[in-house]
Amino acid sequence: MLPVFITDASGGVLRDVDGNSLIDLGAGIAVVSVGNAAPHVVQRVRE
Repeated sequence: MLPVFITDASGGVLRDVDGNSLIDLGAGIAVVSVGNAAPHVVQRVRE
């Protein structure tokens, strides 16, 4: 099972190289309220 290689993340879901969807239980306190790659956060960072 380990190691896990993540290819994509969105909200609270991670996807690995084998196509598995995993719940992100490792999200830190700084991102847990918005999830991974939240569109509104990504847009602000790009600005």
